[in-house]
Amino acid sequence: MFESILATLPMALGELFSPICLLSCLLGSIIGFTVGAIPGIGATVGIALMIPLMMRVNPAAALSMFVSIYMGGEFGGCVSAILINVPGTGSAAATVMDGFPMSKKGKAITALSISAFASFIGGIISPMILILVLPFLSRFILIFGTPEFFLLAIIGVTCITAATGKSVLKGLIVGFFGLMLCTVGISPVNAQQRYTFGSIYLFDGFGFLPALIGLFGIAEMLKLLRSQDSGISTMQELKGSRWEGIILTLKGWKTLLYSCMLGLFIGLVPGVGATTASFVSWAQAKKISKTPEEFGKGCPEGIIATESSNNSVIGGALIPTIMFGIPGSATAAVVLGGLMMLGIQPGQALFRGEGLVTTEVILLSLILSATFLLFVGIFVAPYFGKVTLVRKELLIPTVIVLASLGIYVSNNNLFDVFLIMLFGIIGYLFVSADFPLFPLVLALILGNMIEENFLRTMALSDGHIFAYFFERPACIVLLLITALLLFASPIRKLVLRIRAR
Repeated sequence: MFESILATLPMALGELFSPICLLSCLLGSIIGFTVGAIPGIGATVGIALMIPLMMRVNPAAALSMFVSIYMGGEFGGCVSAILINVPGTGSAAATVMDGFPMSKKGKAITALSISAFASFIGGIISPMILILVLPFLSRFILIFGTPEFFLLAIIGVTCITAATGKSVLKGLIVGFFGLMLCTVGISPVNAQQRYTFGSIYLFDGFGFLPALIGLFGIAEMLKLLRSQDSGISTMQELKGSRWEGIILTLKGWKTLLYSCMLGLFIGLVPGVGATTASFVSWAQAKKISKTPEEFGKGCPEGIIATESSNNSVIGGALIPTIMFGIPGSATAAVVLGGLMMLGIQPGQALFRGEGLVTTEVILLSLILSATFLLFVGIFVAPYFGKVTLVRKELLIPTVIVLASLGIYVSNNNLFDVFLIMLFGIIGYLFVSADFPLFPLVLALILGNMIEENFLRTMALSDGHIFAYFFERPACIVLLLITALLLFASPIRKLVLRIRAR
């Protein structure tokens, strides 16, 4: 096992430490930190905007850029959460509970330093663990064929759709809407046109990238345009000690390690994500703390738990992404789209030959990005906090222009600019009606995978698809997991009702 790691790790390190990859990783960390610090933007939009610009560079450099933005975005969300009580990202919502009270006590810099150091530890632990288990994963994935990948895609849609939003029904509606959009274009079976209305621009269906930028970038700008505030925030003088934050984080090492492992395991479950991991880690840290009464009042352990877990989630979320093409979070779905546009297919192809090196480059980039962000967070974040003062009159046109230019340059197709505006309106309407966007993104990613593998499985089984599933042990396990995900929650509610009587 470890011989394979030692054989490929030097190649991955050599690729990562090339000047172009180092620069991409550094810029990606800064970009991610910036978009994460601005409420409502986040790493998902940052990666989506950068994908068209990175299509013609070294694939390793592009991958380093994407995962660095991912890591930087998760950390950047804590800036506005600590300074102005507004989380820059969903995963930073739990940080608000102790970060902002600590800031009001005159220890904003201390809180930012705790967040930076805890994020650093969480950002390096999970990739290190995953690098060690890569050979196990590469052997395990060889047992998966076309039927298994079809069932995995079904599990991904079911799990993530059910886990998003307050209403399962709304999540299912959005997910099925996304699957319907995937039927537009040329059929992979008989090459017939489907719902193209004679337009050559729809022969390939709705492009993932225009849909992604529209749903997240344009929709968020429309939301911001509707708000009555002239600016995003105001900010007071920042106080506190950087070194005090580091010392407090080291003193809470038990909470730190526990939250890192919890975040890693939660990240492995598709659809749960960093937001859930942050709140679960905060709640568990409060339970095991000797001073639970301090939580919610500016407790350092609360910040340690949330910030270490939401960065540890990243490594875990990338596992189903690179193994099976099932993104573990919305941002991982965007990274998956970037991988595919670079010509890198997840699954067996990623682990054959040079694929293992690509996987290690992704994980090593997370470690390098976390290291860059440690210095950014400790020494730059207190001054960089002024990014929260950006006025919407400047922010909205800048994002829309960059999105339009980026998508046009990627394909030299003006129709893509129309698509990002269309999906922006769709995304805005969904969000306004409290419909989650994540199931739609996932359906656009997995829709073609479901259709193609289903049709191949039908051909392999000679039309007896269900009997064919029960002839394969891996399929039986996946069918049981699917049933568990579908019926576990209703059964649990039924049991609780019976006990209540």
